Amino acid sequence: MQPRYGHCGVRCFLVSYGIWYSLYFLTPDHGGGPGTSFSTVLTGFLIFLVMVIAIAIIMTWVFNHTQGSVFIASVLHTSINTPVVVWIPLFRPVNETTLDLANLIAFGVPALLIMIMTRGRLGYQPRQE
Repeated sequence: MQPRYGHCGVRCFLVSYGIWYSLYFLTPDHGGGPGTSFSTVLTGFLIFLVMVIAIAIIMTWVFNHTQGSVFIASVLHTSINTPVVVWIPLFRPVNETTLDLANLIAFGVPALLIMIMTRGRLGYQPRQE
């Protein structure tokens, strides 16, 4: 996608990636669903959307720096999902929005640094033919 659409296309993909995962946010297990106030949904959704975009930035950077290794990108995705599956049941009283805010800080700072250090290119190097 990067060679064909460039950096602008990748940024559009990151936003669509965030919207795709927003459907998960709207489930009752993740703090959305019926009976949730609009302000809670809106606040939690914005935090969740930015967090997912930050994760996508990091995953894109890792993918680019491993010469397009889908395996390493999958390992990274699994390393993000596994603690969520293991730790959330242990600490169920934790509010989902609070957990997402902690994740946003944990992933947002490195994602912001990656964007600054790579000037938005996320480590992409066009192939020399």
